[in-house]
Amino acid sequence: TTFGEATPEKLPLTLGGRSTGSIVVQCVVVQRGGPETQGVCKGDLTQVEPVHFELPVKRLAVSGGTAGFFKLALKREACSAALGPCSPAPTQERAPEHYIGKDLSHAEDEVLFYEMALRLQKRPEQAGVCRLLGFMFEYLGILNADVEGAGP
Repeated sequence: TTFGEATPEKLPLTLGGRSTGSIVVQCVVVQRGGPETQGVCKGDLTQVEPVHFELPVKRLAVSGGTAGFFKLALKREACSAALGPCSPAPTQERAPEHYIGKDLSHAEDEVLFYEMALRLQKRPEQAGVCRLLGFMFEYLGILNADVEGAGP
């Protein structure tokens, strides 16, 4: 359900004080859980096959925020595989540390955003969206993995 929609606003883009173009921005406020997120709920998240990663994963020591982060290491054969709809081409090698993991117990709303973006990427009529979504972190889905040094 859409609650409100602002008038599109044209904003100038500048570089070194010189105009280089413009971008149009529009804000739309929607109700979570409406038709916009249909098919994206906690029980319907994209699962990533653990066979692509070295296990167990390692917790990263970072400060700030509440969500924990994890070092993910791609297995050698996964470094050149097309793992997602907007992934680099299979001929482009990824670094083994290309991905990072995040504890979703503190990022439930964030994962719904990435799931909606992933679903857009998979729709043939939205093929051009990969160029825009290329500015986001590449999201493959949810990896369920043991954490090094964590208890049962």
